[in-house]
Amino acid sequence: MSINDLKEKIKWQKKYFVDRAKSYFDMNKMPEVVFILAVFLLTATLAFALGRLSTYEKQKEPITVTKTEEYYKWNGIDPTSSTSVIPVNTGIQSASTQASQTTVTEKGSIVASKSGTKYYYTWCSGVARIKEENKVYLNTVEEARAKGLTPASGCAGLK
Repeated sequence: MSINDLKEKIKWQKKYFVDRAKSYFDMNKMPEVVFILAVFLLTATLAFALGRLSTYEKQKEPITVTKTEEYYKWNGIDPTSSTSVIPVNTGIQSASTQASQTTVTEKGSIVASKSGTKYYYTWCSGVARIKEENKVYLNTVEEARAKGLTPASGCAGLK
C-alpha cells in the first residue's frame, strides 16, 4: 500500500465520519436529541442526589437530652426513680380532657429484649419486633454494654 493510497483512505474515512456527525445534528432531529440528553442528565442528577441522601441519615448522631436538677424540680419529678409520670398539658383543655388527665410514662432511650443480645434506640425498626412484655428500657449505652448487650447492626447511630 502506497502513501497515496493511505491518503485516499484517510480522506474517505474523514468524509464518512463528518457526514455521519452531520446527520446526528440534523436540525429536524435536534429536539429529540435535546430531549434525550435532558432526560439522561436529569436521571443522573437524581441518582446522585438519592445516593448522597441515603448516606446523610447514617452520618447523624442521635439527639441526647440531658435533664438537669432544675428540670426535675420544675416538673415535680423525683430524679432518683427510674420511671416518672409526666402530665401531658397541651394548653387546650375541653370538658372531656379535664375529666381524664392523660399521663405518659418516661422510659429510657435504649431498648433491649429480656432474652436478646442486642440493644436498640427506641426509634429503630427492630424494636417493633420485640413484644411489649419482653422489652427492657435502659438509659445509656454504657448501661446496655454493662449488661453484655451489643449494638444492633440495623440501627443507625449505634456504635
